Amino acid sequence: VEGARTNETLRSQEFDNAAWVATVAGIAASTVTANFAVAPDGTATADRIQIPACPAVGNASGVNQNSLTIASPSSSSVYLKANAGTPSVSICMYGMTTGTRACTQFALNTSTWTRAVVPNVTNTGGMNMEIACENRTASYTGATDTGAADILVWGAQSEAGAYATSYIPTVAAAVTRNAE
Repeated sequence: VEGARTNETLRSQEFDNAAWVATVAGIAASTVTANFAVAPDGTATADRIQIPACPAVGNASGVNQNSLTIASPSSSSVYLKANAGTPSVSICMYGMTTGTRACTQFALNTSTWTRAVVPNVTNTGGMNMEIACENRTASYTGATDTGAADILVWGAQSEAGAYATSYIPTVAAAVTRNAE
């Protein structure tokens, strides 16, 4: 049984949409291909993101979204799977005004979907969620070169609360799930 929660991430299954902005610092931008593979819900809505390596300190490449209305603490999650190889990728979160700036690395494989969760992040002024190779070590705790990654992504969620709840799909606006 879950309480009411709101997924503030817009276009939670559409990483090619303008709601998702490119993260680029010192290297090439990532490439997003829409509806590339079958998602965890059985639909052909998983997007492919090809992320270059970010070997130098200060490099970053990926996609991000600002979720400006999330209260603190907040949690973000996204389903990830390797499209090729066994890459790692960072999920980073930071407060828009102040707060924690943290990256967590997730190792992936081609056989199983992983729900990458970054829970209980303190912030002020909303939260930004990023899926990237993020090597801006001066800005982010845990930032590192995760190497090049060819991944599948689906079901992004950013919500107020110390832990992530079950996925709530969104399109053009935030969506609230009623308490069970």
